[in-house]
Amino acid sequence: MSALFFRKNLMMIWLFLCTVTLYGQEVELKGEVRDTDGKALAGVTLSTAKTSTLTLLDGSFVLKGVQVGEQIRFTAVGHKEFIAVVPVNAVIQVVLTKAQNDLDEVVVIGYGEQSRSTVTTSVNKVDVKEFANAPGQNPLLQLQGKVAGVSLQVSNGQPGANPQIFIRGGSSTSPESDAPLLIVDGVVGAMRNISDLIEQHLKQMLQESSEGAVEIQRNELADKFSCVPSQINYVISTRFTLEKGYVVESKRGGGGYIRIQRVDLPSSNAI
Repeated sequence: MSALFFRKNLMMIWLFLCTVTLYGQEVELKGEVRDTDGKALAGVTLSTAKTSTLTLLDGSFVLKGVQVGEQIRFTAVGHKEFIAVVPVNAVIQVVLTKAQNDLDEVVVIGYGEQSRSTVTTSVNKVDVKEFANAPGQNPLLQLQGKVAGVSLQVSNGQPGANPQIFIRGGSSTSPESDAPLLIVDGVVGAMRNISDLIEQHLKQMLQESSEGAVEIQRNELADKFSCVPSQINYVISTRFTLEKGYVVESKRGGGGYIRIQRVDLPSSNAI
């Protein structure tokens, strides 16, 4: 009887020590975010006090540098904020509910909010229907001609290239100061085009592959990102080169595929 009691207490102490060891351990959090209908949510912001990231088109995400037990904020336009705790297995499935707010139209002015009727400066809004009427590879290009005083210029002809945005300027001696500040879900960031999203998706697939290689179907990936197949070719040929540590093998015709292999480059200091 005493031996059984001793073993039980020893087991409880061991479990407690394991829990204390795991709590606060730095991990790589993975998972996906969906709405209440089960649809994947892209562009959801995950943030902590030190780091942040966004979900991909399929709702998946990878957030590095977090600790077990740390709180993660999930925010998205039109959805209620959700706070989760990093579990021990570092895998989490999140469901965001839509926010039902009956509010008057307000304008975010950088240091607070004001009703649109009380704002004296120029304010313009482009309705989502405008984007549906003129689809394009880059939603920023769809702003052309829809907002007074906004000029968009594309410096190159590469697929999915980001335009430069100038607000009531572009002809001054320092036109770069006319560029807007972009804030999405409270996170200040730079413009990301479709090529950046495709590159991030492929690199995440490589990271999750135990062999360090992936095989993709060009047409299937183009359908996933709603782009032309030549866009996939452009991303692979310019961002997955041997100089950057990748070997690409392509097979055309029936059953064709594109295989991307990550390789270790020799050190430049090697003799």
